[in-house]
Amino acid sequence: MKLIIWFAKNPIAANLLMLLIIAGGIVGISVAQRYVYPPEPQHQFMINTVYDGASPSEVEQAVCIPTEEAIHDLQGLRHIYTIAQQAFCHVTVDFDPAIDAARFQTEVQARVEAVTTFPHNAEKFVIQELKTGVQALIVVVRGAADMHILQHYRDQLQGKLSTHPDIGPMLAFPKIPYEISIEVSESNLRRYALSLDEIAESIRAVSKNIPAGELKSNDGKLLIRSQTQALTADDFAAIALRPEREGMQLRLGDIAQIYETVRDQDIRVRSDGVPAMEILIWPKNQIGATVNAVHEIVAAFQSELPAGIEVITWDDWSKYYNQNMSMLTSNAIVGFILIFIILSLTLRLRLALWVSSGILVAVFGTFWFIPILGISLNTYTIAAVILILGVVVDDAIIVGEHIHTHQQQGNPGLSGAITGAREMAPLVVLMVLSTMVAFIPGLLIQGLTGHLLYNVSIVVILALTFSIVEALLILPAHLAGSHAPVNQRLAGASWIQSLQMRVDQTLQWLINQLYVRILHMTLRLRYITIAAFAVLLLMMAALVISGRITSVLDAPVDDYYLHADLMFPAGTTFEEVDRQILRLESIANEIRTDINTLLYQDSSEPDYDSMRHILTLVNDNRGFVNLELAVDERVRTRMEDIKKQWRERFGALPADTTLTIQSFWPRNLGVPSDEAPKAIEWVLIATDSAQQSAAGEILKNKLAAYTGVHSVTSSMQPGKPELHLKLKPAAKHYGLTMRSLNEQVRHSFFGLEVQRYYQGRNEIACHVAFSARGQTSTG
Repeated sequence: MKLIIWFAKNPIAANLLMLLIIAGGIVGISVAQRYVYPPEPQHQFMINTVYDGASPSEVEQAVCIPTEEAIHDLQGLRHIYTIAQQAFCHVTVDFDPAIDAARFQTEVQARVEAVTTFPHNAEKFVIQELKTGVQALIVVVRGAADMHILQHYRDQLQGKLSTHPDIGPMLAFPKIPYEISIEVSESNLRRYALSLDEIAESIRAVSKNIPAGELKSNDGKLLIRSQTQALTADDFAAIALRPEREGMQLRLGDIAQIYETVRDQDIRVRSDGVPAMEILIWPKNQIGATVNAVHEIVAAFQSELPAGIEVITWDDWSKYYNQNMSMLTSNAIVGFILIFIILSLTLRLRLALWVSSGILVAVFGTFWFIPILGISLNTYTIAAVILILGVVVDDAIIVGEHIHTHQQQGNPGLSGAITGAREMAPLVVLMVLSTMVAFIPGLLIQGLTGHLLYNVSIVVILALTFSIVEALLILPAHLAGSHAPVNQRLAGASWIQSLQMRVDQTLQWLINQLYVRILHMTLRLRYITIAAFAVLLLMMAALVISGRITSVLDAPVDDYYLHADLMFPAGTTFEEVDRQILRLESIANEIRTDINTLLYQDSSEPDYDSMRHILTLVNDNRGFVNLELAVDERVRTRMEDIKKQWRERFGALPADTTLTIQSFWPRNLGVPSDEAPKAIEWVLIATDSAQQSAAGEILKNKLAAYTGVHSVTSSMQPGKPELHLKLKPAAKHYGLTMRSLNEQVRHSFFGLEVQRYYQGRNEIACHVAFSARGQTSTG
């Protein structure tokens, strides 16, 4: 109470406090991070490695299980989730949020690197922390060129983007290893009596940079080193394999085809039907600054590209951020204006002015502390500000109206301000605290939902806190002076007084003639009133229990993106998968044309398109088609119809193939995933994989039998057909062992890795292999 009296008696201090809050809010707005959705650590690490040529069971035994055993007893580890696929091992590690992520990653790295049983052919592990957060945009390098050229320019662009301070983390996709491919035909090997191992040893003996120490002399010091590492196809072609007759030398280029290329993988990315490479870019601090920086660098990079190759951007979330912020900001401004108009009609104009300014103080105070608490300006925080506008004004109305009443009843000026504020202080504090309590659970909920609700709850609590400060410390000082009504000092203000009197008369009539009569009637018929409300309550409960009012954790919202996932049985040829994905893409273009004809045929914008981009990914036995729809509600409302037409026009699915078409919001909040969003997921645990697979098929059939259930899939997919090698008894007479046989077969199909080296920022692997025809033949 003493604090209220002191601020009321010292209006300069009250004004300085108000200016400090406003200045802090302006600074907070300028430095606050800006995201569409607030990023959050997932407290997860993903450990990935590649083991070329290995089946899922081999990957599990040789890579996944040793990895699990190495890290299973780490302090703070909560859960290990492993997926073994052909040639790939994915291990996801959940850890305690209380543990420092960097320290935990170091411990994981040390444990994994200490394992000595990993196959020597396995790639090195990649460990990365997973975080939520929607990317800023995706940059696509596309054109009628092979993957090596597209990836070369994509990586050049990524290098330029990585130097800008406003650009956050980036992910290049697909990231295919660069290679120097040395292909030798069997006939040349026989002709010159060579083997792949001999060629590899010849290359290793010559192609190497070796530091040889330091030479000291009276004139200074010299570094001694040999710099003979072959870097290009021409360098490797010039390597001598053996001396020939008459001083002639046999060089590698004489017997081999040498290419600068990328590893041959069954993966294709297309953007609007054109081969493409992607860079996914996340914001650094402010999504708008990130997008502007990307566009600036891309515009400058376009001039460095050859004809037929271009750079485009898609999945630009800054436009959704700007759209949401513009809508929310305009709503906030309109809401503030409406509140001021209503207060002006129901209160004195001067009182309405200071009460309305209390809203600004509460909002600016909230923005002041948002960056201090590590909160960003995002859709949730701005929506929370709008949500609380109507609540924070109540505190100032109650205190201001009570002060005004005291001053009108013969207690003018400072005395009335102090008395009114002191009498209302306990009520206002209890009222605000009770509202705060309602939002405290939002600070305690765990997981992604809790993180999003935290942004809402903390903003509401901050706004309520500053509303108390304004109502009890700043407002009394503003109302303490003995001033004539502002209305009387304004020229032509009589019409304002007349309007206020009419509004007051209308409100009094509503209170006396309508509200009071209804109140008397309900009190007289109190049992009927109670029974009527009890019936309404039972009706609401019946609607919920019967399912007419559905219950969901998150309400489904149509996104501006549509995602089709087509999965074939393992072993399906890559060409067949690509052909079917091309069908999906073609059908999407047909639907695109139909919508454009319907909506934009008579439009003044002839280049307007219902689908901004169509991105296609084909990877082994699986394909994806992503549609980015136009920011047009007419298109967005047709989402369900687009899904239905897309599925119906595709027709019957090939045997054992699943097609999932879904829109989802907001793109899974940026959580890395190669799976379609799931409504529900079951986990079956068994020690016997055959029993587990059989139980999974039974569960799939049971679930698929329910009405409305579709796209039931299982991670336990049948593997590809396998060709097993076994030696005949006569093999020992020729000195042939399983190891030598396996090495020969592996070298024939995957080649022999000779060495790895860096050229610029890129790691390049040099492989020697039989010609492409030999690699695909089993004859």
